[in-house]
Amino acid sequence: MEHNEASEALWEFHDGELPPRKRRALECHLSVCCECRQTLETWRRTVSQLFAPETLQTSTQTAAFVQRIMSRIEETPQSRSSGWARLWSPQWLVPAFAAGLAATVFFVTPGSRSVQDPAETLMQQDDGGTDFLSWLSGPAPSRGDAFSVMAGEQ
Repeated sequence: MEHNEASEALWEFHDGELPPRKRRALECHLSVCCECRQTLETWRRTVSQLFAPETLQTSTQTAAFVQRIMSRIEETPQSRSSGWARLWSPQWLVPAFAAGLAATVFFVTPGSRSVQDPAETLMQQDDGGTDFLSWLSGPAPSRGDAFSVMAGEQ
């Protein structure tokens, strides 16, 4: 096995994912290649440190942790306001403002206006649409007529 191929297969070897034939070839390469052996050993040390099992806490450590947290909770001033003062807190004010804004947009936006057809718009711009209707209902314009209509040279 060549060095480049072996160095690419080291991680699969480490994870036990190499097929037996490739595994034996890599083991032969590792017996003669100091660089690949060092790389594999570095990976093994790194993995063992990253994925080391957690140390379990003793009951006294757990009780001390709970005591620290409870003492901090008791030290924190709690504002237990009631009535109108609570309604002005951001907890209620932000959603109320958002609901009011949504209602304003929904009810103030004119939803009853219908979208006008572009052909109707053209007819209104042209004194009741006489030129547009005559052009539309008349004979098909020649190519020159079509360009003159687009250029506004009638």
